[in-house]
Amino acid sequence: MKVLFLKIIHQAHLFFIISGLLLFGAFLSLGQKTLDIAIHDTYIVLDFKSIGTFIFLLFSMYAFFYFLLRKFTSKGMAWLHLILVLPLFIQLLMGRFLDYGSDSPRYLPNNSSDVFTKSLLPDETTMVVLAFIFGQLIFVIGLLVATYRYLKSR
Repeated sequence: MKVLFLKIIHQAHLFFIISGLLLFGAFLSLGQKTLDIAIHDTYIVLDFKSIGTFIFLLFSMYAFFYFLLRKFTSKGMAWLHLILVLPLFIQLLMGRFLDYGSDSPRYLPNNSSDVFTKSLLPDETTMVVLAFIFGQLIFVIGLLVATYRYLKSR
């Protein structure tokens, strides 16, 4: 068991495929719950089963690229990619995505009038989405570096 755990930790493609399967199972366990998003005059309803399938396919794609370039991929870049990508899906799974709650409203009321002023501090969801985007950038940079190392070794 310990050998298998060490093998998974040292190979990014195995860790991505296993974490993708775990997230897929977690989203499937939510049953018929949906994610409702209201954007201006458009109302979007997403089934968590579909979100779980998308996450599994996304993590499988990551695993495929890390497998192809496994000899040339930096393990540190792969772990940084995983650390930056995972919080978005964990927050989504916990049901806090797009929910600002009463403690940290998106818009703070202005005491002098009825006009609302936007909060200058980014909320938790914004920070998680920015980390996800930065994680995608790390993934692309890691692939470019691994491709460069591969071409240099030929």
